[in-house]
Amino acid sequence: MKEGEVQAERFLKARGFTNIRYEPCPNQTPDFLINNDIAVEVRLVEKHHPNGSKRGYESSRQIQRPLSRFLDKYLKKLGPRPADECTWYFSYWFKRPLDIRKLERHLDAVLLPFVASRNKQPFDHKISDNFRFSVKRAHTEHANLFVRGLVADHQAQGFPACDLVDSLKIAIEEKSEKISSVKDDYRYWWLILVDSIGYADTDLEYVEMPPPGLFDRVTLIHPFDAEISQQIHPLPEGQKFPSSSRVFRPIRAQAEYFFFSNTPAPPEADERCENKAR
Repeated sequence: MKEGEVQAERFLKARGFTNIRYEPCPNQTPDFLINNDIAVEVRLVEKHHPNGSKRGYESSRQIQRPLSRFLDKYLKKLGPRPADECTWYFSYWFKRPLDIRKLERHLDAVLLPFVASRNKQPFDHKISDNFRFSVKRAHTEHANLFVRGLVADHQAQGFPACDLVDSLKIAIEEKSEKISSVKDDYRYWWLILVDSIGYADTDLEYVEMPPPGLFDRVTLIHPFDAEISQQIHPLPEGQKFPSSSRVFRPIRAQAEYFFFSNTPAPPEADERCENKAR
């Protein structure tokens, strides 16, 4: 079960649902089935950036995660901290497009002489218009000579409401297309969106929300707190725009992973899967 699906299951349980089955038809839509008639799809909502690909966009994590993994591995390769030296923070700024494969040789040209030096001094360096970094002394000692410091994604800034609406449109369209061939297999379809942009607490009063596509209900949920959600469609009775269920209390940061055992599928669900496989 993916991280977003884990949080979606927590959300459903927090709303009182008990008959929840994960992937009633293995590796096929829907992600969850409630009471054998409510199909639930789950998707992460994150900021998107236009690019020249066939899809026309990429998600924030499409570069963030590979870049982070590459730099963690690269900095570790530079070796342990000598006993008589301090640790150094490696902070960086980047923007898209960025070719990670070309970074290593540029980093080697600057950092390998630094590692060999006996008179190390903090410095800033610009590799290109899309990547620059700084090396500063760390306040605490670490096992390795370098540790990652601050990270700045140039394209992460913007207006959360606008970013959220753009991402909602993409998510709803993609998921609607995914369920189009099996829409009639279940009575209701819900879409749960794990909101990594506004954490289910964005002011949406003055923006135009995208249509719900093929879904009967669309809900944003907080990535870590199952008690916080924001129903997009249909609007709760008496509301003119989506509002958050957040209450003013500390957010329970839950980063651990839970594993749930699936209950045996009822006969009618097994038959439904067999029909889909034909």
